[in-house]
Amino acid sequence: MYEYRFYNTISTKPSSIYDENAKTIGTITKKYSNPLQKVLDILLKGRYFVNYELESKDHQVVFKSKKEPNPFKRRQYYINYNKDNTDYYVHLEDKKNFGVGQYTTFQFNKETYELEQSFTDWAKITKNGVILAEWKSNLKPPFKAYFNLTDQEYEDKMLFFIGIFHTYLHAA
Repeated sequence: MYEYRFYNTISTKPSSIYDENAKTIGTITKKYSNPLQKVLDILLKGRYFVNYELESKDHQVVFKSKKEPNPFKRRQYYINYNKDNTDYYVHLEDKKNFGVGQYTTFQFNKETYELEQSFTDWAKITKNGVILAEWKSNLKPPFKAYFNLTDQEYEDKMLFFIGIFHTYLHAA
């Protein structure tokens, strides 16, 4: 089980991600392109400019996300993930029509994944019906997110999954 403390949706303070032995495996930080964006985001309650970066424990940026700024489109994010000097691009788009919870699918490395969260349960990333990872955040202080990698074959994609969960669900 991995965990990290997160702050409000406009905070740019880095959050360290810890493993079960309390060792840092990376950090996640909200980014703004310029000070005007931050001021606008404060007025819009931190939901408009959703740009995150994840760094590995070696301080290498491995994950960048950016929200589509058009308010008339469905909620969308553009992800750039770098693993072993290879760039991967992922597009997340809200697929939920009605109901409670969150749902999207995305393509990564020519495979289709699903991200789903019901109202009270852990969010899950699945592939072909198999749960690969789970994520949950608590909504009372201290604000923390918990991550569980259920399929150890995907250990090398752990920061990618954390970034997907945080980007899609933290600012939802």
